[in-house]
Amino acid sequence: MNPREPGPGPVELGDLSETLSAIPHLLGFHPEESLVIVCLHGERRRLGLVLRIDLPDVGEPGWVSEIVARVRYEQACGVVVACYTDAPGGARAEPRRALIDALCAGLEDRGVQVHDAALVRDGRRWSYMCREPSCCPPDGVELGSMSGAAARLGAERTFNGRGVLPSRAELAAGVAGPTGERLTQMRAAVAAGEQELRRVRRDEGADGARSVTTRWVEAVWAAYSAGACGMADEVAGRICAGVVDPEARDRVASMPVGTGGGAQDGGVWLAMLSELARRSPDESAAPACTLLAWVAYQFGEGALANVALERALRVDPAYRMAQMLADSLNRQISPEAIREVSRAVWERLDTSQPADGAAARKAAG
Repeated sequence: MNPREPGPGPVELGDLSETLSAIPHLLGFHPEESLVIVCLHGERRRLGLVLRIDLPDVGEPGWVSEIVARVRYEQACGVVVACYTDAPGGARAEPRRALIDALCAGLEDRGVQVHDAALVRDGRRWSYMCREPSCCPPDGVELGSMSGAAARLGAERTFNGRGVLPSRAELAAGVAGPTGERLTQMRAAVAAGEQELRRVRRDEGADGARSVTTRWVEAVWAAYSAGACGMADEVAGRICAGVVDPEARDRVASMPVGTGGGAQDGGVWLAMLSELARRSPDESAAPACTLLAWVAYQFGEGALANVALERALRVDPAYRMAQMLADSLNRQISPEAIREVSRAVWERLDTSQPADGAAARKAAG
């Protein structure tokens, strides 16, 4: 189950078409064979948690109670339910009607108002709840161009360098590791980075190596902020090797919030860390992917955080930080709570102080 919470700033959703048009921008991809639940708060329909799951079988045990529990934990006063499917039978046959009825009944039994439930396919929507031809004709309603909150969300994603991908599979592919010749090259780059860090630790100790890793990350971030869109294998290998150290990893994880970065800076961090994840061989990927997940979630990108965590835990099921973050997402810990942890880590590690020593000067230069 993929939670997504909005970033800073309230978002108020209007009618059904506006809400459905906003969903791909909230998730970061166009859902396929999915059930999406949009939680709303107050009379002004302020956006809350957005949940996406693969379409379950109606007889699958526990799925309704899990969604209801999550919505109630969110303290949502209402929801909009969207079913994305290309199941045969045509829209008039109302595919997945039994599934939608079961979910709506479960929500309303626990006092959660279902504002609407819609089938979405081929750029059109049909309501499972309304039969009025004037607003919900038999051939559906075209979603059309974005307006209102949906347009704002789309503009924000574009401004922050975060487009909407065709599918969740495309999102997962964006954090997949290298293969073939590129895998061989990146393994060599990581090995070279490990060797360089061993020299630094020998000369200046563990703190010197951590400072060097931080400087490498700062240099790449500055380049991305200036418009770069990639990093050399040598640099990616160094950072992959550096963030294996838990304290160096935590320093990097705290930097986006500790330096006071806003949403646009968040887009830069996500682009940079996504590239690092793509460069990471599986045996080195758990720290890099967990870093990406941590930063993604604190900037409201729950779906990206989930696919990054899936890779981290696939390559290293025992990786502790990934386990803890996955548990936090499952328990619906808010992005703000993750940001507060980052602020506390930043203050504890005092990462704002410049690194000392020849190794740090070499990294900066």
